[in-house]
Amino acid sequence: MSKFNTTSNLVGNCTTSDYVLDVIDDCCMEFLKSLVKIDEQHDSFVVLSNPYEINKRQSKELKLTIKSCRSVAQMLRAVAMIYQLRVSGCRKTKRDLFYEQKLLFGEQRNFNNSIQRIHDWLGVDASAGYVMASGHGLVIGPLKIHKDTGIVDCSLQSTIIEDFSGVNITTTAQCILVVEKDATFQKLINEEFLELFPHAILVTGKGYPDIATRILLSKLGHLEVFGLLDCDPHAPTLFFSCIEIAMTYKYGSQNKIHDSKNLKLPGFEWIGLSRNKLPKFVINIAQFLPLQQREWAKLSKLWSRIAVVKNEALLEEVELMYKYGNKLELEAVSGITPRSMCQYLLRTKISKYATAEKQLT
Repeated sequence: MSKFNTTSNLVGNCTTSDYVLDVIDDCCMEFLKSLVKIDEQHDSFVVLSNPYEINKRQSKELKLTIKSCRSVAQMLRAVAMIYQLRVSGCRKTKRDLFYEQKLLFGEQRNFNNSIQRIHDWLGVDASAGYVMASGHGLVIGPLKIHKDTGIVDCSLQSTIIEDFSGVNITTTAQCILVVEKDATFQKLINEEFLELFPHAILVTGKGYPDIATRILLSKLGHLEVFGLLDCDPHAPTLFFSCIEIAMTYKYGSQNKIHDSKNLKLPGFEWIGLSRNKLPKFVINIAQFLPLQQREWAKLSKLWSRIAVVKNEALLEEVELMYKYGNKLELEAVSGITPRSMCQYLLRTKISKYATAEKQLT
């Protein structure tokens, strides 16, 4: 494969056998050739094509037009940044890379979208192993993270979950409890969850299953993983419902660039908040909120997606939401009695991980 000198000059003259660099070089060369031909053919756009026959089925056709020129410029700058990381062997977070070119990208999501476009264009995940997910979620429990700068002991305090894909992790834990929201995470800590369940790790993605959190869970995939989520079909701020969160952890993201990583957790088990278990709790009827119009539409889409993977438990949850036409948040249960989440919601599934002195009864 030929080397594309203009791209190489962005990072200095170097020689590498990295296949992805070859793909970037040749795709950029094709793009330059298209720019030269545009005047000859009198076209109003330039196609960003992929010359690799093997990848044509995977890649999407991207066009440079007057309308898309900024997004294409963002994508090409992101390509150059990834190229430099691969040549130098360095790793950076998406957040760090965004701030390096904040004026161009404007918002973090524009950089993130550029990464997706690069994947569509090249047909390979050029960022894998070099562009890390920014820290978002939290973890606490018997877990040690062995960094170059030292060991982080997560049993001492909650720790921000960074991209730990290239980091050694050790634990004495026997299970993991994943909760949907930071409020639930803090509530369980206040309810002495760590004292009641010393062999469990507590994790939250703070509203959605971000990549860094999923990477951590995949590295701990040999442990039992339980999910404690709201009982609703729609989260209005992040557009991730409890069922979508459970499905993303268990089956992977619908976004193909995320699915390129082995982040599925087939053993992920949703233990609540379940409509089947609600009759066991004394909950004021005022805590049940009626489903809104967009939530009804969301349920229909969720049912179709769940039917494909044939998850009977989740299908039943959706059908019960249809039947009753309302939703419920975990806070409704947490307010029943002190430590009610530990005593009621967790006792059935993870009581075997409680201390002998504090076995839940």
